[in-house]
Amino acid sequence: MMLPARFTNGLDQMFSRLLWPFSKSSHEITLAATDKFPSQPSPTVSFQKYQQLENELIYSQSQLRKIQKINNELAGLRRRFALDRVDFITAYIIGSDSSTLHQVRKLDQGADHYVARGQMVLAAVGKKQNLSSADKAQLAVVGKISEVGSQTASLQLLTDPGFILPVIIQPRWDRKQNWRARGVLQSIGMHRIVVTMVSTKQPVKVGDIVLARAGKNSSLTTDILLGTVRYCRPDDRNPVMWRIQVQPAVDLPNLRQVVVIRNPKE
Repeated sequence: MMLPARFTNGLDQMFSRLLWPFSKSSHEITLAATDKFPSQPSPTVSFQKYQQLENELIYSQSQLRKIQKINNELAGLRRRFALDRVDFITAYIIGSDSSTLHQVRKLDQGADHYVARGQMVLAAVGKKQNLSSADKAQLAVVGKISEVGSQTASLQLLTDPGFILPVIIQPRWDRKQNWRARGVLQSIGMHRIVVTMVSTKQPVKVGDIVLARAGKNSSLTTDILLGTVRYCRPDDRNPVMWRIQVQPAVDLPNLRQVVVIRNPKE
C-alpha cells in the first residue's frame, strides 16, 4: 500500500474515465425510462411495451447503485492511500493526569522518538483497541500531543476541557446526500464534546459523520474519522446555529495503545 501520490491520482483518473460512460448512459437511460414509463398500462401502451420500460427502469436503477458503490470504494481507497504515506509512531498509555478535571494520558514515547507537541493521535475504532490487526482505515482521532519530554509525552484527549479542533460534518452514507459543513469541536467538561459554528441551514442529523479536518497547521494529511453526531438542536443563545454533541468513535476510557502522526515536514 506504500504507493506514491502520482499512482493514486492516476488510479482515480483511470476509474473516472472508465465509470463516466456508464454513469452518463445510466443517467440518460433512467431519465428516458422515467419520462416514458407510465404509472400503469394505458390503451395506447401494450403490455409488452410496459414490461420493457419497467425492466429498463429497474436495470438503470441497479446500474446507478453499482456506480455509487464503486465511487464510495474509491473514496475509501484515497483515504487509505493518504494514511499509508504517513509515518506512525506507536505508543502505549502508561499513566494519566492526577487531576480528575483533566483528560490527559501519559505515553511511553517522547521527543527522542520524534513525538512533538500538536501532533494528532489516533486509535483503533471499537473496544478491542488492537492496532496490530486494525486496518489503517479503521483508525480514528482521539486527541493530540500537548506536552513532550525526551522519553514520554502527554496526550490531551478529545474530552479534556479546553480541547479545540477544526472539524467537518458530513451525512452518513445511507442518507445519500452530498454536503459538508465546517465547524469547531470543543470539550465542555463532564466527558462531553460539542461542535459549534455550524448553520442550521445544514441538514445535520443524528448519526452523521464527524471528521477531524486536515490543514497546513495539522499533522493530518487527510480528513480522518473522529466520531458521530449524538444529538443536535438549535443553540439556545444563537438559534440560527446548531449545538451538536459528538460521540467519539473510540472507547476513550479504555484506551491502551495509540499511534502518533508525525508532521509531514519532519
